[in-house]
Amino acid sequence: MKILVIRFDQRQDVFLLGSFLLRLRKEYPVAEIFLMTYEKNHDVVSTWDFIDDIVIYHPEKDIFRKWAFVSILRKVDFDIVFDMQNDQTTRFLSRLIKKKALYKLESSPERHLIEDYFDILKNISIEPEVSSFNYRFPDGFCYRIGKVRPPLLVIAPFSEEGMFEWGIDRYLYIAGRFNEATGGDVAIVGKKEDKERSRPFFVYDFIYNLPGDADLIQNLWVVKNCTIFLGGSSEFTQAASGFGIPVIAIYDKKDLIKHYPVSDNARIFQGENKELQTGKEISGIDEENVIEAIVDLLVENK
Repeated sequence: MKILVIRFDQRQDVFLLGSFLLRLRKEYPVAEIFLMTYEKNHDVVSTWDFIDDIVIYHPEKDIFRKWAFVSILRKVDFDIVFDMQNDQTTRFLSRLIKKKALYKLESSPERHLIEDYFDILKNISIEPEVSSFNYRFPDGFCYRIGKVRPPLLVIAPFSEEGMFEWGIDRYLYIAGRFNEATGGDVAIVGKKEDKERSRPFFVYDFIYNLPGDADLIQNLWVVKNCTIFLGGSSEFTQAASGFGIPVIAIYDKKDLIKHYPVSDNARIFQGENKELQTGKEISGIDEENVIEAIVDLLVENK
């Protein structure tokens, strides 16, 4: 059996697809599972050992270029195609790809994205279950950010592009309080394009891992090996939740519904959206309440 799953979009949406793919693997243990996604997601999904192959799609406006891409895929007869995006591009692709069955995502703004994903499983009589992601780091892989002192707090201050953020000054304040109270160090994770924005963190000698100095897999390694995680709406928050790390998540009202971390070990704060000249900011969340949640999770997971 050959199964093709299509999902482009944001990295955190692809992270959330992990539980869906794990459930498919459990239901079809010997099937060949292909994932079609954007190149920017390759580093993430290449660590998953529950898919067999990755098909990279490069966005093309020219319909003839799209057809050229599809013509290669048409050489494979898929048994099932799951269109987990269901937009104009994926509908075009999934319509032309050879398959015996096609299932499309029906998204609702009133429910979590995982619920959208799992509705498709229910439609084909597969009982959904939320599982932790099973990342496959390269054999012998180890990334060291320095001689850090535990407990290690990892902060992901930058959200997905276009989404609201809590503000660097608030994260800086919490990082200082954390180090003062616990003696532990702090690591910052982010994408290469976040490097300049992250420079205010490096006035302290207990903060490590400037975004841009580490690649995505190295940052995931840092997240996987931290004591506690604090961040906004991003792929790193989804990864921490998937790894089973205690998570403090900062979300705005709109994004919370679709993307909150699905974990019993998470504390979620919901703020108000505020449009400023400097960008989109989340307001109405008190730093002291976040610090209290960090302490609670440290005690509960000791």
